[in-house]
Amino acid sequence: MFAATAARRLATVLPIIFFTILFFVLFFLINPARTCFLQQPLFLLDTRFFSGFAGLPGGLCEYLAKHNVWGSVDTVLSHENAGGSISWPRISPDGRFLLFCLSDYGYFTIHNPLSDLHILDLKTGSRRLLDINSNRVESYHSWSSNGRWFVFSSKRRDGLLARPYFACFDRCGGVHKAFLLPQKDPSFYDTFLKNYNIPELITAPWRPAWRDLYRIVRREARGVRFDEAAAADALSGASVKGALIDTSTIH
Repeated sequence: MFAATAARRLATVLPIIFFTILFFVLFFLINPARTCFLQQPLFLLDTRFFSGFAGLPGGLCEYLAKHNVWGSVDTVLSHENAGGSISWPRISPDGRFLLFCLSDYGYFTIHNPLSDLHILDLKTGSRRLLDINSNRVESYHSWSSNGRWFVFSSKRRDGLLARPYFACFDRCGGVHKAFLLPQKDPSFYDTFLKNYNIPELITAPWRPAWRDLYRIVRREARGVRFDEAAAADALSGASVKGALIDTSTIH
């Protein structure tokens, strides 16, 4: 009985493993210049472009919107120096600090208990592990508009459900004790069995015009054609390694 069950499970898993390996082998054979996946792009206010990589360096890349071209990548932090996989990069509103997740592998950090929040001073290059981390998941962080607060998702309460925690960030780069989003009923989280995922801090309520949304949804879908001159990845929007455009000739 046990052997038959194990055989059925193995027969189910083996094709998945086989086709996964086959996909990656064919992917790199077809496109050998593509040696890494570029993930989680983020535009800055001064037109620079930051991309966090799954297990690979995170860097800044200049984007010239007027000419629709990408510059060369300037590595900000490598996985060798960081000691893990860098993901979910978020720049403070003043452009001084980079808040990111560091884990032992991958970038889907909400399911990785080893995911911790780190902060990098882009002016001095110093980096540190935040004291507000727990022994469970910390991920999905977002800055306030003035840069004095940030919110993040954490499973520190029970290890299962992600809850929104807030922390104060002072002008000297210090991070103060995190606290859970308060509720009118103190026992609210004891019975609320849903996750808070990717919290974002905004300055005003979002009041959509429902009629406009309805008209947009009802429109017929149209195909999208990507501009090859932009040398950007269609999946992530990040610049493609080996296909960066030299901007020194642009005047």
